Amino acid sequence: MVSVFHISTHLRFSSCSFHAPWSIIISKVSGYGYSLIEAIYIGNSFKIWWNEQRMWLIKGVSAYLFALIEVAGKMFGVSEVGFEVTSKVVDSEAAKRYEAEIFEFGVTSALFIPPATLALINLICLVCGLARILREGYSSFDSMVLQLLLCSYIVVSGYPILEAMFMRKDKGRIPTSVTIVSTLLAVTSCTVASTAIPSL
Repeated sequence: MVSVFHISTHLRFSSCSFHAPWSIIISKVSGYGYSLIEAIYIGNSFKIWWNEQRMWLIKGVSAYLFALIEVAGKMFGVSEVGFEVTSKVVDSEAAKRYEAEIFEFGVTSALFIPPATLALINLICLVCGLARILREGYSSFDSMVLQLLLCSYIVVSGYPILEAMFMRKDKGRIPTSVTIVSTLLAVTSCTVASTAIPSL
C-alpha cells in the first residue's frame, strides 16, 4: 500500500511544471489562508489569528522542545519529570498589557532562549541576505528568494520577541540575561555557519 501511494504521489508531483520548494510554499500559504478564513468565520479577528500563529511557532521551539528533552531524560533514567510552581499574581500593568494583546515575558526562563535565538538568527540572516543582494545583484536574489521568504516570515512572526528583547522597557520584556545568552548563541551560530560554509 505504501509503495502504491509513493508511486502515485511521485507521478503527480513529477508532472508539475513548478519546482518542489514552490509547491511547499503554495501548500503552506493555502493552509494559512484556510485557517484564517476559519478563524474569521467563527468570529475571531485577524490579530487574534496572527497571535495564535505566533504562539504555535514559539511553543514549537520552546515548550515542546523542553518537553521532549524532559520525557527523553525520564525514559533513559537521567531525570525525573518535575513540576515548577510559578506566580500567577497579576499587577495592573500586566493586566493592561494583556488587554492590549502585548506578549508577556517578564520572568527569567530557559524557555525563552530557543525562540529568541531563532528570531535573532533569522534577523541576522535576513539582513546579511539583503546586503548580499544589494552587493551582488539579481543573480544572488534569484538563488536566495526562498531563504529570504522563510527568514522574513520568521522575523515577522518573532517580532514580539525581538521587540521584548530590544525595544520594550516595561516589566513584561524579556530579561537582560536571556537577551545576552540568546544574542551570544545567535552570533556564534551565524559565525560558525559562515566559517563552515564560505559561500554563505
